[in-house]
Amino acid sequence: MEVLLFLKNKLQRYLQIDLMYFIKGGFWVSMENSISTLISFALGLILINFLSQDDYGIYRFIFSITGILQIFLFNGMNSAVVQAVASGEEGALKKVVYFRLRWGSLFTAAAFVTSLYFLYHQNYIVVISLIILGVFQPINSAFGTYQSYLQGKKEFRLFTLSSLITQVILTLGIIFTLLTIKNIISLVLVQALIYLIVNFLFFWKTIKHFRPTNKYENNAISYGNKLTFLELFGILAQNLDKIVLFQFWGPAILANYAIAQFFPGYIYSLLKSTSGLLMPKISSQSISEISQSFYKRFFQSVFIGGVISSLYIMIAPFLFFIFFKKYSDMILYSQILSIDLIFALANSFVGSIFLVKKFIKSIYASQIISSLIRIILFITMGMIGGIMGMILASIISRFLGTILNIVLWELERRSFLFSNNK
Repeated sequence: MEVLLFLKNKLQRYLQIDLMYFIKGGFWVSMENSISTLISFALGLILINFLSQDDYGIYRFIFSITGILQIFLFNGMNSAVVQAVASGEEGALKKVVYFRLRWGSLFTAAAFVTSLYFLYHQNYIVVISLIILGVFQPINSAFGTYQSYLQGKKEFRLFTLSSLITQVILTLGIIFTLLTIKNIISLVLVQALIYLIVNFLFFWKTIKHFRPTNKYENNAISYGNKLTFLELFGILAQNLDKIVLFQFWGPAILANYAIAQFFPGYIYSLLKSTSGLLMPKISSQSISEISQSFYKRFFQSVFIGGVISSLYIMIAPFLFFIFFKKYSDMILYSQILSIDLIFALANSFVGSIFLVKKFIKSIYASQIISSLIRIILFITMGMIGGIMGMILASIISRFLGTILNIVLWELERRSFLFSNNK
């Protein structure tokens, strides 16, 4: 027992973290991420195989519209609540929930106004879906703030269990709807109702169990507003490709694009999530030490990304044969799109340095400029070239984003050297 305690203390001093907190919290958070990814993956497979090509395209389009409109849901408040509660300001939970319920009317108004455009074009499925989501999503997002409270309280087990229960119920609800009604509007309504009921019950249970204090220093909301604004360009970049394809090429083309994205998208997300493993090591290094091995690590990351991309190109036909047999004409598009994977680990590596060393200006510059490049390329190349244009836009924007990160690193490194040589 004493040997284990000795090893724990040595490792804790070396990594400069609370090891028991890291193990306990890391286990539950990792489990939530892993199982959530599996559930999301399975749900995607179910939707693609149960819905027609056009219906799947319309379904993705609806949630891409609300994905952009979510700027009016003030999702930046979630991170603000985590930080406030971790600092003892538990009153931030109720304050932020009331704020999001009140100002969520902006989302409702935006959804209703957007629905008028589709009403004019007689796309009634999109109209009704936007009205449903316009009513429910502000309420669902507000009550969903309980998860940020649990994270701030370091109740990672409860956070993980509540998140997984929500996803399991949602998945079962969607499967039941697909097997019985098989209607897009019903799918949207079922999802909205499940989130409303489950989020409200967990919010009510959190308030009843923890009885948060009213301590609040009135900075969580202002900080959350700033975070929400910073998310604007990223939100546009994540959703604009689907909207451009739907508007200029139709729902079937959007469905094909989403299917081509399916496997590379999950692999890219998995590779990006490795940044958390890099942070303890980077934290223990000075900027000079990082600088000495930066390009070695960077090109190692690019090489590994290239190997993963090559492996996917080889196995893609088998994956499509197993899961998407009727979409075999999308194999080539998916293989080309996997070139994105080459840059995933490299960008994750540089991003981890920026976060750990608190290069705030570089973080903002990387997020905003990369997103703007992506938005411009999506609009121009997607309108002209359809799926292939959008895929090329994605690859080019990832490459340019990688170059940008190298430039920002060099600026930070030279600034550090200049300040040390004064």
